[in-house]
Amino acid sequence: MQFNLQPISNVLGVLMIIFGLSILSCGGIALYYEGGDSDPIIKAGLVTFFFGTAAWGYKFKSEANVNKKEGYLIVSLAWILMSLLAHFLIILQGFAQILPMHFLNQFQDLLLQERQFLEILNLYQREY
Repeated sequence: MQFNLQPISNVLGVLMIIFGLSILSCGGIALYYEGGDSDPIIKAGLVTFFFGTAAWGYKFKSEANVNKKEGYLIVSLAWILMSLLAHFLIILQGFAQILPMHFLNQFQDLLLQERQFLEILNLYQREY
């Protein structure tokens, strides 16, 4: 299987540039409202933007058409890249260490609420 890398890198580069600009816009809003999380957001946006520019600039002029195989590859790689780049933002903000504990605490609270609901339901059924 041979893929034509020029149009693939061009499309993925443009998508990463758009994603980087959207992250940078969030960083601008965080700076405006002085949220305190603007530094990692801006860093992640710049990294994404520069990787996108590098991928887009790789053999910029591409005359080749994208066939079906390359289209599927572009879509798959775009989803994977966007997920990894979004995770990069989470790592830069330092949430990667506390995130699993937060989800475990939420799950534990949910189980506790369910147990309390079942106890109330049990008491209700005993009365009637």
